[in-house]
Amino acid sequence: MEAFDTEGVVSAQVWGTCPRDGHQLDVQQTLSVPIVGSGAGRGVWSALTRCETPATPGIPDAVEVGCGCGNPDPGAPEDVTGCGVSFRLPTAPPAPPPTS
Repeated sequence: MEAFDTEGVVSAQVWGTCPRDGHQLDVQQTLSVPIVGSGAGRGVWSALTRCETPATPGIPDAVEVGCGCGNPDPGAPEDVTGCGVSFRLPTAPPAPPPTS
């Protein structure tokens, strides 16, 4: 997984194996985009949901990802592909354990 902050447009790309169904994922998400003229540079999600944006814009600590691998899953509605599992991934690797 990699996250990017390019001129205020924050995005992430997640690839690998779905933890539930084992299918391959390659998901690209735009997480926030500044709205020109809004003054505070609020993201689109914040403008639509009226939720506050983080005090410090940029790459979040974690990203929410949903399986949309394109493979039908037994029990899923007809027009849905993937198993639908949702999971959070950290955007930075965990800190190394302290050395003694």
